[in-house]
Amino acid sequence: MVAAVRVHKPGGPEALVFEDVQIPAPGQGQIKIKQHAAGVNFIPSDINAVVQAVAANPTSFGFIPAAGAACNAATLAVSILLCTPQTLVAPDAAQTHFFADAGTHFSTAGQKVVADYEYSLMVAPSMMSMLAEAPLRTRAALIEGIRNQIPISQGGQGKFSTWLSGDVSSLQIKNYPGFPDDPGTPAALSAGFAYKLPDDWLAGVALTTGQQNASFGLGFGGFTQNEFAASVYAARAAGPMWFDVIATYGTIKYDIARSVPIGITVPHNAASARGSNISFAGDAGYNFKSGAFTHGPVVGMTLAQVHIEGFVESGSFTSLGFDSQTRNSAVGEFGYQISYDAGRWRPFAKVTWDHEFASSDRLVTASLTTASAPAYSLPAVVPGQDWVTATAGIKFAVAANMTGLLAVTDVVAEQNVRIFGGQLGVNVSF
Repeated sequence: MVAAVRVHKPGGPEALVFEDVQIPAPGQGQIKIKQHAAGVNFIPSDINAVVQAVAANPTSFGFIPAAGAACNAATLAVSILLCTPQTLVAPDAAQTHFFADAGTHFSTAGQKVVADYEYSLMVAPSMMSMLAEAPLRTRAALIEGIRNQIPISQGGQGKFSTWLSGDVSSLQIKNYPGFPDDPGTPAALSAGFAYKLPDDWLAGVALTTGQQNASFGLGFGGFTQNEFAASVYAARAAGPMWFDVIATYGTIKYDIARSVPIGITVPHNAASARGSNISFAGDAGYNFKSGAFTHGPVVGMTLAQVHIEGFVESGSFTSLGFDSQTRNSAVGEFGYQISYDAGRWRPFAKVTWDHEFASSDRLVTASLTTASAPAYSLPAVVPGQDWVTATAGIKFAVAANMTGLLAVTDVVAEQNVRIFGGQLGVNVSF
């Protein structure tokens, strides 16, 4: 059998080609690919695996077992090209028979099964690129949570402070048109400890555990992301000037359930993967005092690297293997913040313009698990390079040595990414 399908990367040059993919009979060798031109990135499709899957359980695909050809013998004796709805062996044969003839051409429903299978090969790599993209967004929430606690610890009555903070967000990463998106609901819980050092220095540590349940959309399943991270941070407020630095290392575990709609059936694939998330963030600013108001500019940079180890799915003829992937990020921010001291209540707000300096143009490599064939690569999802982050909240005195924190954050105007979340915390000094 031969597959020939061209796929273009949106906004860019031709990225992929199904070109002269020769599928051998069972047990008769490897898939053979005739190279169209040097450097062309081929996607091999194992149509033989599709045929075997249908033959093993035709009713799950909506086909009649051992149905034979959908077109009548008299028509086939002349040419398959003459097969019409009027020459079918039954009015619904185009939907209930897998082949139109004796095993060379597919029926209407058979072509839909093959097309769905090949579509799954095209969309899978970009879906798996979400695994390296989502941790950057959850890490941003972790860093912001620590930053919200730093001024509380600096203003505490004692030298020591301990804090607890939880956050939950709505995160959606959009894919290419017609490709599954990635809506998810990240949630995290952080616990920290800080100590005031001489010369207005503050040093602290924090531990964070987080989970995200994400869906691939379009019936393609989803994944669960579990991360455990350890952070160390330092800050100093010397007069009107201030700065902070936060270093974090996290380990990530994924449980992946990729479903693949094929005709009327949905084969399921499962896999586990592990990864790491390393970041270093720094912020600095200057405070102006205007009565009870404190306000001023803020500038910062966050460097991060997410690495996901390679993994192999299992479960069906649509299972794939995926190579390791790395996503580098360097986000700069510039903005303004303001707070108001009303005694027990201290509302605050911050708005920043954020820019991604690192390139997000990367490829994710996949390979078949049903046959020996070359691996192929597809572009990862492409997030925006510029966006606006707006945070508003309030700090409030619960007791003489206890401060509560409530904040909401909205990330807007970023291409293909939408985030909205909230944070609730408490800080105790002693």
